[in-house]
Amino acid sequence: LAVEPTTAAAPPGIDNPNWWEVTNGMRFWWVDRMIQASWHNRTADQPSPLAEKMTLFWHSHFASGVRKVEHLRTMWDQHEILRNRGMGDFGDLLHRVCTNGAILRYLDNDLNTREDLQENFARELMELYTIGPDEFVESDVIEMTKAWSGHGVVGWNGTYTDATYRYRAVDHDGSNKVLFGLSPQRWNGPDTLAIFTSGVKRDACARFLATKLWRFFVADDPTAAEIQAVADGLLPNLNIRSGLRALLNHDSFWSTANRYALTRSPIEFVVDVLRRLNIRAEDTGLWYQLDQLGQVPFEPPSVAGWGTGNYWVSTMTSWGRVGWLAGLRWNGDVHGQFEHLEDLSNAGAAADEIISIMGIPDPSPETRAALERFWRRHQSRDSWAVKHNAVIIGGLMPELHVA
Repeated sequence: LAVEPTTAAAPPGIDNPNWWEVTNGMRFWWVDRMIQASWHNRTADQPSPLAEKMTLFWHSHFASGVRKVEHLRTMWDQHEILRNRGMGDFGDLLHRVCTNGAILRYLDNDLNTREDLQENFARELMELYTIGPDEFVESDVIEMTKAWSGHGVVGWNGTYTDATYRYRAVDHDGSNKVLFGLSPQRWNGPDTLAIFTSGVKRDACARFLATKLWRFFVADDPTAAEIQAVADGLLPNLNIRSGLRALLNHDSFWSTANRYALTRSPIEFVVDVLRRLNIRAEDTGLWYQLDQLGQVPFEPPSVAGWGTGNYWVSTMTSWGRVGWLAGLRWNGDVHGQFEHLEDLSNAGAAADEIISIMGIPDPSPETRAALERFWRRHQSRDSWAVKHNAVIIGGLMPELHVA
């Protein structure tokens, strides 16, 4: 928790107006950065694993996609906000994200004017970002929409869509508005955020954030007491680092009942495998299989982002993981690490080696038995294939897909 995020230079081509030509480069940059993040040999410019994991958390929380935004610089600026502010003050993070054009364009607030109200952003601001669906009514959506009218982006500049944030007072509804039963006042966009971070909805916001953090780091079904313990850590100022401290120190976080309670997302799984094998994402053909894996960075499936836990248990994403691992087996850097498996004298030693390479501390008896059967079968028929197929069988160990 004491580590600070680090910022590196933006990927090449970030200001290319043909954003689709360089989007994959930005994805490579981030995944490779997550692979490089390490708890060991920490230096001032070394990526922090927790900071990168929190960036992934906020990327889903404040979901926006490059196909809708169509401006890579604005997407990149949002990404750096999430990284550099993601363990600090939630009020600061919320304000910076909501006055960055990526989220405004993604949720159509660039079309929200006093003459033609567009409710999408206002609704998601409350439902997805701050307090959840049970803490507001329809009149709050209408009034919040009015408050955020005029807050949009530069727009088409004759060459491409510039999604840089732009406030146009002429499009703003300056009338009195009643939010959450408070006295009428001339609420204007960013002013409303204080309601969630220091006003009447602060405690609800803390519980909402605590629930999402718990589901991301611990398990899918927190109790009311567990949520409140993390919420108390966030309060009184909605400090994210303090909330994380409360979560990571909670007995339930360390409970054996919650060990392996979460299914890892595809990005978490990919990053862990590539870190174990000491290779880069861009050397794996990963981008041809991201859709099958079910998680494409900078292209969430909906405004709600990605789910957690059992959200990732499906036949489609399971086959996506198999397909990606199958592609890895012909990578020389990968099978080189398994080169000597065919020379081992017994199945137990081979299983130990695969378990060690993939970094599993306590595999189940079923996992170990499956690895031993794999080695015996290949040794008796096609020992040359052991080094190629070991990455598949090793990558399919159930322990590698849960946390």
